[in-house]
Amino acid sequence: MAWTFFDKSSRNVFKEVLQIDEETWNRARGWALWKALITYDANKASNKIVAEESYRVIQVIVDDYGD
Repeated sequence: MAWTFFDKSSRNVFKEVLQIDEETWNRARGWALWKALITYDANKASNKIVAEESYRVIQVIVDDYGD
């Protein structure tokens, strides 16, 4: 949810309000990446819209990790 629907600023507020520790946040990011990767792979040849959205989420997660 954090990487699918929220921009960077909203993600930070979400994390802060819920008081999520770094270990939990990193684990959540890993699960989000896993889901985006399998969704992209399953749809890349059959559903371009879903594949593009999954790819966008992958990019958001990678960018967020680098910050």
